[in-house]
Amino acid sequence: MTQKLPKHLNPEIWKAALFIDHAEDKQEAADRIAFLLKKKGDEFMAYTMAILCLPQLMEMVKHTQEYKDHFTNKVTKKYH
Repeated sequence: MTQKLPKHLNPEIWKAALFIDHAEDKQEAADRIAFLLKKKGDEFMAYTMAILCLPQLMEMVKHTQEYKDHFTNKVTKKYH
């Protein structure tokens, strides 16, 4: 039985993210984004750009009070 992957785990989306990430400069990255947007469409590119933004988003979350509270609770309490 073949298992269907969630859209964000599609290997083509990850390949597109790497294609953009390995651009030599911002202009080349912008050109690659435009190319993929035209070829693959809005939804595909939304997932691709989300993957590229993930490290920055994770860093931003670390600075929220909710994250700090969760980390404090995780260290001071045992989860079952």
